[in-house]
Amino acid sequence: MIGQCVIKGRIHYVQATKFPIYRGNEIAGLVGYFIDRDSIGKIRRDNQELDMKDAETGLLNYRGMFITAIHYFDNYKSYGENCAALFMDIPALDDVGRLYGMAVRKKLISRLAKLISHFFRQGASIAHLGGGRFCVLMKAENTADIRRRMLDLSNEIHGIREEAGRQVTLFLQYALAMISEARTVDGLFHLLARRLTEAEQEKYGESLYYGDRIAFDRAVFDNSRDQIMISDPDTYSLLYMNKAGLRDLGLPEDYPYAGRKCYELICGQPSPCEICPLPFLRRDRFYTQTFHNMNTGGDYLIQHTLITWHGKNGHFELATNLGSYAEGDYRKKYLLFQEMAVNDALAAGITAPTPHEGIDRLLARVGKILEAEKVCIFEEQGDGTVKNTYEWCAPGIPPSQASMQHVPMELARPIYDRFGPDQIAIIDDVEEVQKEYGICSGDYRPGLKRLISGHLVISGLSLGYTEVVNPSDKIMKEASPLLDTLTRFAASLIRNRNVMDRLQALSHEDQLTGLKNRLAFMEYVEGLPAGTKTAFLFGDMNGLKQINDKEGHEAGDRALQTLAAIAGELVGRDHAFRMGGDEFILAAQGADEERAQQLAAELKGKLHLQNLSMALGIACRTAPITDIDELIMEMDRKMYKDKKHPRK
Repeated sequence: MIGQCVIKGRIHYVQATKFPIYRGNEIAGLVGYFIDRDSIGKIRRDNQELDMKDAETGLLNYRGMFITAIHYFDNYKSYGENCAALFMDIPALDDVGRLYGMAVRKKLISRLAKLISHFFRQGASIAHLGGGRFCVLMKAENTADIRRRMLDLSNEIHGIREEAGRQVTLFLQYALAMISEARTVDGLFHLLARRLTEAEQEKYGESLYYGDRIAFDRAVFDNSRDQIMISDPDTYSLLYMNKAGLRDLGLPEDYPYAGRKCYELICGQPSPCEICPLPFLRRDRFYTQTFHNMNTGGDYLIQHTLITWHGKNGHFELATNLGSYAEGDYRKKYLLFQEMAVNDALAAGITAPTPHEGIDRLLARVGKILEAEKVCIFEEQGDGTVKNTYEWCAPGIPPSQASMQHVPMELARPIYDRFGPDQIAIIDDVEEVQKEYGICSGDYRPGLKRLISGHLVISGLSLGYTEVVNPSDKIMKEASPLLDTLTRFAASLIRNRNVMDRLQALSHEDQLTGLKNRLAFMEYVEGLPAGTKTAFLFGDMNGLKQINDKEGHEAGDRALQTLAAIAGELVGRDHAFRMGGDEFILAAQGADEERAQQLAAELKGKLHLQNLSMALGIACRTAPITDIDELIMEMDRKMYKDKKHPRK
């Protein structure tokens, strides 16, 4: 048992344990002991804090950071929230200790710890790993802001010129990685350590303040629109190729290009190109040439130079696809059309009176913009199936929503597997993909030739997907940005719909019993179709006050819940209403007076088995019922008559 007691003038939580002592077969007494839970908890917390805290700075130590990183990693795997990790090193800190003594080093490291904590004070986990090394973990989706902060922090650290009257010169080296780049925490820390070693070898931190070197972050190359390639000028082996270069060659972003000969992979030739510019390359200038690639059919403007790459000479090429720029005017016009189309679709969804109608309007706009036959929304049901909840059809296209209510998730797997980083899937040949997955076309949707799909995601949670069926060929390839925006908006509308539906349900539901409430009863009666015969049983539970007084209100609540469960089983939970307190109404559609009496007898019998009873009044009506108050008053009079002279 857990209880409270006063120890030295302060309330403590204590844990009491007791068990019987037997003499023969009889209990002769009790023996027990008490544990001060507050005291044990404090000792445990103190030990844990000492075990995870760096004594020199008060920040986390390596063990504390590793445990924290595990939590960040679990959060990323569960919810998709990305995280940035930084390794920082100030190598000169150890030199300060050797030159000026540990007292000066201690003051300087405390100053640096406060400075780093100031730069990453909001929501970041900071650790001191020994010497001049620090680690920072924080939630982040991109690195742009972090790199700006690191530049400012580098300037602040380099601006420290003296400590305790001693002259110092400090440089900050750092490495940055995202949790999404690694599969494990160990992998993340190994990646950071490797990048930090490379940064220290190249002296990136120092190059910010002296010399004529310019340090480019690799992300600048990775995300460049133009194609960037680095190769070994001695062996022609590829050392680096960015995403644009791989895309231009029709290769996936994870293609293992390292070590391939540049002339083989890029030009499809068995030997170096005749116009290879290697003899003309220098470090102090670019060599420029135009080049028609027979392998890709593209025309390029290429800039060549020599750079240092991992401590060795590298042949750097920046290639601009001239054909893509020739299409610039067309792209601008099409993007303008897309922007107008998106705004039109968003306005249609926002101005709708309900989320349901907003989704319908949104699908209609998407279908017309993309010249599709159908636009649908499939929502995950939590039982291994997806359900077609919304559908728009072009004129002359028959609907299929009714037949797509329990679609096994396996039939939708080709779509989920093709969602890329932008959460859009484009399938040019549905029949070919279905063959790949062993799916018969008749199993899913006949007549489906091509489709575009957007992944419906809210806060990392998958809700389902949109499906644009047989869109226009000429628009399909350019539809991704438009569908991405509209799919995100559709996910927001679905979330709003769910919230409003839940609020609507709560406003019509009795929270204690789970039955419908008085408001729901009024709407139920008003909504009965004309000519519908319905028997109503109005009941008042007997003895609820006595149960509350003798056994407590929790016992009274349990009695009401038992009654509600029996009533719900008898007529269905959507036809049983708690009107307030101990009053209930049961509605039996299609029942006459005789059937109502049978239901009343059955109800009383089941309640009797639970040591409960209820006085009942019965009234029968044929819709429309114009005076609900008169109906309730009639049942109320009959109920009180039954309470004074109960029927068995």
